[in-house]
Amino acid sequence: MLHGKYWLTAEGVADVIVSEHALYARRRMLSLTEGAPGRGMADTFRTLRKFEVMQFRRRGVPAGVLRFLSQEDPDPRVYAIREYGWIRVRDCRFYLWRLDEHTLQIIRAAKEYWKAQSNLHPHDVVDVIELNTGTEFVVSVRTLRGKSTRAATLKKRTMAKA
Repeated sequence: MLHGKYWLTAEGVADVIVSEHALYARRRMLSLTEGAPGRGMADTFRTLRKFEVMQFRRRGVPAGVLRFLSQEDPDPRVYAIREYGWIRVRDCRFYLWRLDEHTLQIIRAAKEYWKAQSNLHPHDVVDVIELNTGTEFVVSVRTLRGKSTRAATLKKRTMAKA
């Protein structure tokens, strides 16, 4: 069975087992280092204040990030998934924006993640949640990682069984 909390990105794997997906995403969105001052979880879903927006703008944080974090109750996980193409993994669930070839490639290439799954069996199943459509796919690990599996056929095959 799969376990742990991770971000899978085109740049690599981030293990957030001792942190939180949202906190990690927010810190990356604002270009903050792990040791940067802050209130940790208390800041995670907090709306940026006007003076903070100005400070981060001067530091070069993109305008889209600042607009998003200036909204009421911003969820950095959603932004990271939608805008950066990150894949949030929590135990047996993969949260992604769109199930396509690019996201399948990120999942397959996450060597550090797959290496950490010591009790994994090819027939174990995972839930893949496509946030842009709200569709949930139940997929075996073997199929998900299969080099010949294509997103379009995976979606059709999974939808047909539902």
